[in-house]
Parts: sequence; C-alpha cells; structure tokens
Amino acid sequence: MSEKDFAKEFVGQKIVAVRPMNGAELESEGWRPEELCTCVVLEDGTKFYPSCDSEGNHPGVFFLTDPNGGQFGLQFSTVSTKSTPA
Repeated sequence: MSEKDFAKEFVGQKIVAVRPMNGAELESEGWRPEELCTCVVLEDGTKFYPSCDSEGNHPGVFFLTDPNGGQFGLQFSTVSTKSTPA
C-alpha cells in the first residue's frame, strides 16, 4: 500500500478522543507507566501517538501550528502555553 493510499484511511475521520495513553497501551510499546504520552483516537478506533524516534524507544510530543501561525506542543493530557509568532 502506498503512502497516498494509506493516508486515505484517515482523511475525513473524526477525532473522538485526545487522552493520555493507558497502562496497557504504554506496556504494548515497551514504555514505562511514568512515561506519559498523548493518544489521539479516531472514530474507527485508530490511535495516533508520538514517539521520540523512529524506533519507538520512548514517547514523544505532538507539535501543532494553528491557522494564525501560533505554535504549541501537545504532551500528556495537557496543552502547553500557546505562543504566537512576532
């Protein structure tokens, strides 16, 4: 399956939850319970969560940019302070 075909699986789906990963999810990745990580859940049950690297060694952080150029990081179950470019 190509990347383009793979992406079609997600386009148009609704995000139904943004939450911390639970213990079973962390364990399935080999991560420790104290390594909290944000999980984005789509309506079909697909879950997105960041890793610190391509090998999945530890949880990571989502970085987002809003339409006005403001940037913020989404980590754990909270959102950090939003910053707007000068």
